[in-house]
Amino acid sequence: MGSYMFLSALARAYGQRAELVSEVVSFGVPGSLCMDFWFNVGGSGHSQLQVLTAVDSTGFNAVWSFKDDTDGHWLHGQMKVAQGHRIMFQGSIQDSEDGFMALDDIAVYVNESCSNLPRDNAARNRVLGLLSCSLKPDGQCTWENWTSAEGARWRFGRDVSPETPLLPPGPPGGPKGDYFYMDCSFLGSANDTVVALELRSPTLPTLSEPVCLSFHYYMFGAGPRRLVLKHLSESSNSTMFQQTGCTTADRWYRVTRTLNLKSARNKFVFRVDSTKCVSGHIALAEFVAVPGTCEGTDDGRGVCGFEDSLCDWKLDGSWERKRLDPESRMSR
Repeated sequence: MGSYMFLSALARAYGQRAELVSEVVSFGVPGSLCMDFWFNVGGSGHSQLQVLTAVDSTGFNAVWSFKDDTDGHWLHGQMKVAQGHRIMFQGSIQDSEDGFMALDDIAVYVNESCSNLPRDNAARNRVLGLLSCSLKPDGQCTWENWTSAEGARWRFGRDVSPETPLLPPGPPGGPKGDYFYMDCSFLGSANDTVVALELRSPTLPTLSEPVCLSFHYYMFGAGPRRLVLKHLSESSNSTMFQQTGCTTADRWYRVTRTLNLKSARNKFVFRVDSTKCVSGHIALAEFVAVPGTCEGTDDGRGVCGFEDSLCDWKLDGSWERKRLDPESRMSR
């Protein structure tokens, strides 16, 4: 629980400005000042949140502005401010009965390395749109189907035969069939050549702020296989998520990962390959990208039957993974 500053169109006439003004900011020590704050802007109309500074109580000049809708999410703002100035937050809501603004956690401190955040709202919105993927009839998706061998590909769930064993149920929030689906039999291999199957995001530009990506996956049923989410960039080739083997429950699992796009030319890839996928199936659904860091509502991490691997669990002490002896199975 906590408090924050709030501005609503219900309390203001259209076009009126609401102002929040500081005292003169002066620390009495040399060095540049940095101001951090968190903000939330929403509603159906045209709203603008500005930061202005002035040496005295008059002659304020705008030094920061935000005109977009944050889609209900709190965003991190940051900017340099000069010592000996007053700071004003100014909000204006126009053409909206449901417009609002909120401010929280304003902090000013000495810091020579201070960014201007968010740097590019247009770039942020473009990245969120390219990462998000919906297979609903009115949805959009720009992820690409890629394979190293002709004939192997991800399919839409609605195109898979209803007679397929253990066909996934409809994903959360969507009808049956609104998902990407692959069966290990789709892959195959010739002359012991590894066949890889991938879903690739578009190439994404540099972004100063983090992005939270969530997705659902389904891997119930016997058969060793592996699903990996990788981040590729000019300076990174890292694994963001990995599930080996199968899940222990017949349901969809939701995974969230905080993405760092500070490198150039970012791309995210879901990958399955035939060296780990002999039988079984994998389904993916509803990729949703929102600004900010993930809040940890992740039930995909830690799901492990320990059949084929440790599933990224780390051993410490005397724990070890052992093959199950059917004659001496431990009761549970």
